[in-house]
Amino acid sequence: MKYLTLLIAVVVFSFLVFPECTTAEMWIFGYGSLISKESRDGTYPTDVYRPVRVQGIKRGWVAPGSMLAGWNDYLHNKQEIVPTYLGAYFQEGSICNGIIFVVNQTGLAAFDIRELGAAYNRAIVPNSAIIMMDGQPPLNDSDIVYFYNMNSNVSHQPTPDAPIVSSYVDVVMTGCLSVDTKTLSKSFNFTSEFILTTDFWSASWINDRPLPRRPWVYTKQAQNIDKLLAKYLGKDIISGIELEDPTDVDDDYGHRIESVENKLIQLVADVEKLKKGSGGVTLRAFDGVFLGLISMMLFLIFA
Repeated sequence: MKYLTLLIAVVVFSFLVFPECTTAEMWIFGYGSLISKESRDGTYPTDVYRPVRVQGIKRGWVAPGSMLAGWNDYLHNKQEIVPTYLGAYFQEGSICNGIIFVVNQTGLAAFDIRELGAAYNRAIVPNSAIIMMDGQPPLNDSDIVYFYNMNSNVSHQPTPDAPIVSSYVDVVMTGCLSVDTKTLSKSFNFTSEFILTTDFWSASWINDRPLPRRPWVYTKQAQNIDKLLAKYLGKDIISGIELEDPTDVDDDYGHRIESVENKLIQLVADVEKLKKGSGGVTLRAFDGVFLGLISMMLFLIFA
């Protein structure tokens, strides 16, 4: 009997002190690109999701597009134009729609790698703040819902040097439209609510679609996206969207390639000197470091 009592005590203790180790389900609240199943599955496969509203969270165009500014400057000798993305943060009285999707420990770790390396930290959403939009019962009290909270010390609004970009807007709104058509209704209420509950829409906006004059070739929902944006944002913002200059992009790409080529040449020469000086004892170690540095540089070119 005493062993049974001890077992029960251990189980109860684990539920209270280590809730993530129990059978409670873990969810992530996606409010931006994570609304898109294609974007989520690019990080870790997800199936179960539910559309929700969350009270006390505010979404806006506040997330800086690159946390590698120092490396960018090192490679390019100039500041690169990077996008501003969506971020969300706790704000009393606000509301933010999105989806929650189930993850396991491996999936949570994968999304942490994706999001925590940017401008976010992982926080817990109170279950009491979550309103289901699909008419289904609420989550169990033991379930845990995370979201990636914007770091306020690095937040900023869109500027000409850090604009909103259409390619990112398309990813998020395609996800919203999918929720409308597959889960809720075809009235686009979820997508409309996304637009209306997002702060800091700005005329600092670049249309970087692959075929901006025929966007439906790559983005099937482009027509619906553009109609809804025009309806809710108005002419002041929509008329300010600029087409990306392909000449500028090509020139910048050329500068990046030339800069990295020169650094790789110097790197090869430095590694060869080190290998000769080592007497061949640590040849494999030098080769490993060399390949790692090349991989890093290639990542920075194409990231």
